[in-house]
Amino acid sequence: FFLMIRRPPRSTQSRSSAASDVYKRQDLYIAKVADVSTPGPTIALSLLVLGEIGRRQDLSGRANVFELLTKLMQGGSDDVRLAASRSLGGVASGNLRHFIPKIVALMRASSPAAQQTLLYSLRDIVGIISKENLEDLASLVPYLTELAASSQENVRITVAECLGKLAVLDFGFIQSNFYTKISDVDAHSRVTLLLSFRHIFKALSALGPHLKEVINVLVSAVEDSDVKARVAATTSLIALVQALHRSTEHRDALDFINVDLIRKVSANTHYRQEWVREVELGAFKHTEDEGLPLRRESYNFLFAGSPQTIERCRDLIYEDLLRGFTDKSSEIQLLCFDTLRRLIVGFPVQMEFGLNQLLHTLVGRIREIVAAGIKSNDQRQADTLSAMVRLVITAENCYGSGHQEALNEAKAEIKRNQETKHFYEVISADEAVY
Repeated sequence: FFLMIRRPPRSTQSRSSAASDVYKRQDLYIAKVADVSTPGPTIALSLLVLGEIGRRQDLSGRANVFELLTKLMQGGSDDVRLAASRSLGGVASGNLRHFIPKIVALMRASSPAAQQTLLYSLRDIVGIISKENLEDLASLVPYLTELAASSQENVRITVAECLGKLAVLDFGFIQSNFYTKISDVDAHSRVTLLLSFRHIFKALSALGPHLKEVINVLVSAVEDSDVKARVAATTSLIALVQALHRSTEHRDALDFINVDLIRKVSANTHYRQEWVREVELGAFKHTEDEGLPLRRESYNFLFAGSPQTIERCRDLIYEDLLRGFTDKSSEIQLLCFDTLRRLIVGFPVQMEFGLNQLLHTLVGRIREIVAAGIKSNDQRQADTLSAMVRLVITAENCYGSGHQEALNEAKAEIKRNQETKHFYEVISADEAVY
């Protein structure tokens, strides 16, 4: 008889008892967070738990929660500040209409550093909510419009992510507030809006019938008057091409990569003196090439196409890559060597026509470096030589029987110098293993 006496299941317990348990847990974690004697790791963990509670239970009635979290976001260790930011995102998602206006008001009155931390909270909120909650963000949308024009790059990057995630929920809602105005806004805002497409492309279906319109916006921005806007547009185009390759439903949209677009992107691979400026860093001056990120992204885009694109535009692509061999930036040189090597492996038929010219160019470049003197402590020079030797070996593996004369000339030049010969032997052995 006594074995049959059990504690009643939780489902039969009174609602007031269950609610009491929830409030006790809330009080426990709020008390731990508020206690200055609590160790930092315990505070950080308690903050994350409190954020999870806030996602499921409206904490707007707890008068001190918002003030407590925002205070912790401004002081303490990095772990505590980050945890407080995440916690506020979770708590605010439990009652958007109550917390969003408070967050926006606080951001307007805060320092740039505090604004960035609060912006991380907004990013978490946007990642949590569903389409049904969009109307609760009415006060947030105009503020994001303002932040899109920020002069601080990290702010613009976070705002771009927020806009992209909102657009995935309902592109029509966001389009009416932002994307119809891209050509009318300042350069900073254009960069932010163009970058936001990277996050939209993670869910292509969200664009629906707007996909062609978005493609036209990005293609047009490749020739924007602002170099950073061109970088943002090209970066987003690369994300779009990758998304289209993964999609079976929208793969036909890859046809937007035509000769005209390749010419536009090709023009951005050129070094331009007007994009180089001197920046004063205290007592020193530093030369900054604002065109470098654009050249890098433009070369990356050349590898993002299909075999049909490579076939139609191979002359332009070869010309750009060969010019990149002598770019003023060693980073671009290495990128061109690697891009051409990947193109040969990925599209051997389309790339074979220019192989002899490629090998002759490589031989000339190797001779220039050897004549200038190989330095044992110059890592950039070593990386450049290694990349060129690897390119010759890749060409030999793909086309050895059909281009023996040009390949023999390239190998002879490599083996003429002890250092480059060593690169050839090491890389050949490495390629043989794989």
